[in-house]
Amino acid sequence: MRLWGTDMTVKLRPGAIWTTLGIYLFILAGSLITLVVLGPITVSRFKTGADLFDLVSVLLLLLAIFMVVTMINSFAAFARIRIHADAERVWIPRPFGRREVYRRDLMKIRAGRLTSLPGRGMRVFRFMTRDGREAFHVQAVVFPRADMESLASYLDVPIDFNFSG
Repeated sequence: MRLWGTDMTVKLRPGAIWTTLGIYLFILAGSLITLVVLGPITVSRFKTGADLFDLVSVLLLLLAIFMVVTMINSFAAFARIRIHADAERVWIPRPFGRREVYRRDLMKIRAGRLTSLPGRGMRVFRFMTRDGREAFHVQAVVFPRADMESLASYLDVPIDFNFSG
């Protein structure tokens, strides 16, 4: 697929978006049920005086609201993930801007796993620069191997598929 001067675009694996949507909807449903059930109870109890249950209820309601907003934002960001490349750059869109690296600075695409939360242990492809830093990473599971091999070939950089190292 060609996109506004993009020479190559790697899209999500077919079905990845629906699997992710299912997981997000499950989390959203739990958060919305919490809001619907605890909201009216907490409001009615506050009229008669607050106690520890009410404090916990308010905290749970705030957590549920936070989860709803986070899930909507995360899914919107995930649905837009594509790897774009042209003659000068490689980039991925993010919710607030994009991450990019100039092709002349790109040394390799390395398989790895995230080591920090959230996502510890998640398999990723790291786009490594010549000075050894990571320009950005993408989830490995959502991009087809053949497409990543084609991207590496197009970029003329090696790609590593060994996630154990």
